Amino acid sequence: MARRTTIANRWFLKSFSAVVIVLVLLDIVLYCLFRAYFYSTVEQTLKSELNLVSTVLTRYYNSNSTGSGVNYSNEVRSTVESFAKKDRMELMMINSEGKVIITSSGFEPSNTYDMPDYDAARKSEGGTGVYSGYQSNGEKVMAVTALLETGNDNYNAVRVVTSLSKVDIQLGVIMIFIIAISG
Repeated sequence: MARRTTIANRWFLKSFSAVVIVLVLLDIVLYCLFRAYFYSTVEQTLKSELNLVSTVLTRYYNSNSTGSGVNYSNEVRSTVESFAKKDRMELMMINSEGKVIITSSGFEPSNTYDMPDYDAARKSEGGTGVYSGYQSNGEKVMAVTALLETGNDNYNAVRVVTSLSKVDIQLGVIMIFIIAISG
């Protein structure tokens, strides 16, 4: 015997389905908005830190009469090694060949860095490039590179890199909270 559905059951099913679809779409839109906001905030923080470091190094280079001498190299090394925010981001110095020569991590720089932000900085008019994506080790990062206006081949650019894992975890917690509230 065929089961009969009443008008009330069909109405409830269609209404409930519509509400669920609207809530799922709203959750997706909220996720996209929060993600854009959080990533934009990270990018602005990196750019601000990069601007501060590159300004200090450029001023030191310009105030140093020889420019490419030992004093400038010592200042660069000191700035990178004593980078105050190394627990949250890594500061790197890049030479004119595109190789990382000093990092704030304390480890010997490897020449296997994939740096699309450096390539973008070299091609851009403003001399700044941004990259958000995955490194070769699978870690999701955001990196910002700025070319230095010193003319020194040993230190051509400065790069700041940070992991996006904590940001993504925070986004996940927010989305779980929103999903719990919405239904």
